[in-house]
Amino acid sequence: SAASDVYKRQVLRVRKEGNTVKLTYKGPRVEVGPQKVREEIEGIIGSGECSKILSKLGIDEECPNDEDSLMRILSRNGLSARVLVKKERTLIKLDRMNLRVFLDRVYGLGEFVELEGDNPIDLVRHLGLTCKIVVPTYAHLIHVLQE
Repeated sequence: SAASDVYKRQVLRVRKEGNTVKLTYKGPRVEVGPQKVREEIEGIIGSGECSKILSKLGIDEECPNDEDSLMRILSRNGLSARVLVKKERTLIKLDRMNLRVFLDRVYGLGEFVELEGDNPIDLVRHLGLTCKIVVPTYAHLIHVLQE
């Protein structure tokens, strides 16, 4: 369906965490059973990873060290913000299981648990929890609510 195509495409994210600004590229999503898998490249602005992301987008410029310059480069290349997601996130690392558990409070949406790592569904089963898998991203859900 058209709706499912919306959240499977590539995503570019600019994330602010305190004084740090990161650029993240997420490739098209591939669903593998109950899990979502996609290429992801992330880098702090000014880093080689950030420049690699710009190159992946067809932008032949080095990634600048400041957010305003980065936003100007993105704008010149036809990219603009579509959705603002504001959230509070708590991270719990489970090193033995090679998992990261994110407890997210997303303003306007509610509370979510996101699992990343090797076999995250094993943790759900181990704890005896029921699992409601939310396929759309926070950005997609917020965008739909704004329409």
